[in-house]
Amino acid sequence: MSAKKQAFLIWLPWLLNIITDIPSHTAQFFPTPVFHPISDWKYDGTRWSTPSIWFTNLGILLFVWAIMIVLERKRKANSKIVTE
Repeated sequence: MSAKKQAFLIWLPWLLNIITDIPSHTAQFFPTPVFHPISDWKYDGTRWSTPSIWFTNLGILLFVWAIMIVLERKRKANSKIVTE
């Protein structure tokens, strides 16, 4: 794996956290200053505990987890074929 790909994979969770953090905080609970330090404007998002947000997040996590399991099983199966 190249250094660029490794760097991308290391920074990807942080980037996804920032992207999901902004719309998931309300003005009453930790409003996120989106353009800090340029502007003090804050986005009034939807609470993370709202069922539609929570279950969507859960579904995405389960989907990604399932894909990772399938890819790992394929990788192991391919490595068995090569070694035999």
